[in-house]
Amino acid sequence: NDRPVVIDFVVSPNSMVWPMVPAGVSNDDIQIARGMTPAWEEED
Repeated sequence: NDRPVVIDFVVSPNSMVWPMVPAGVSNDDIQIARGMTPAWEEED
């Protein structure tokens, strides 16, 4: 039963959710936070 769905996530402006596509713009206008990449734990 595959079908398109829309999921609306509401987050506060200072949640540090990246990458981000601002409301009302194309996915081509994706924004990233340069120099703010999380330090992921390395897998063994």
